[in-house]
Amino acid sequence: MSVDLKAAFDEVKDEISSSVKGRLGSPFVGVFIFAWIIWNHRFLFALFSEKKLEMRFGYIDEVLYPDVWSFLGLNFAGPLASAAVYIFAVPWITEFVIGWNLKMKRRVLAKEMESDGRNPLPELDSQQMRHDINDRNKRINEQREGIAKLGHKLSRSDAVVAVLSNSSRAGPQLKNFLCAGVMRLDLKPPMGGSRYEFEKEGHVKVIWEGSPVMKGAAKWRLDGMNLVVMNLDGAEIVTLEFDPSVAEFVERTGAGRRLDIS
Repeated sequence: MSVDLKAAFDEVKDEISSSVKGRLGSPFVGVFIFAWIIWNHRFLFALFSEKKLEMRFGYIDEVLYPDVWSFLGLNFAGPLASAAVYIFAVPWITEFVIGWNLKMKRRVLAKEMESDGRNPLPELDSQQMRHDINDRNKRINEQREGIAKLGHKLSRSDAVVAVLSNSSRAGPQLKNFLCAGVMRLDLKPPMGGSRYEFEKEGHVKVIWEGSPVMKGAAKWRLDGMNLVVMNLDGAEIVTLEFDPSVAEFVERTGAGRRLDIS
């Protein structure tokens, strides 16, 4: 056999094998085979019994398949009908049974609540209540954000007034302003801002870092009106001075870095 002919036979064999696997992998084929076994279980028992071959074939021909209609009914019509019922009807029946079971559970739960003196809400009322609760939570969050913004403005104003009145005693107000919210570090020219949270204990929490200007920031301290940002070892990274004219911490080196509440 030539190499080309052998390759052609191998290709045909692979295609047939792939086609058979695809057919056997179909859910309908598996259900049909199972239904055929149920409908023809007597044929299988007779075929593999220990009786003589003539008696087995005689039983199959005379009892199981005495005519063509019996043969077609047991081998095709019956299994096909059973497979169709299993594939199409059983899921609907299962869905109905599950729905009915859940309905009965809800009724039992409602009876238990009534016996305990609790009145279950109708579905429409419970949906409206959930909607009202979500709206209330949304309004509460909006009010909290508004209060936080007002707190930021108040701490900024306090810091400005304290610095203009007596800069040497403005430390507490500057600290409150610095710790009032997430601080935004802006650069000039824009290079990507960063977000930091200055904790009252003197730690710096990095929220998001878009530039390496304060990379490694871990600690902070106030030195008069100056904010000194340090790394974990205490080495200074950058120093910014509070400018009451713009109510921001500004770097005086000309780099144009500004630190303000975002």
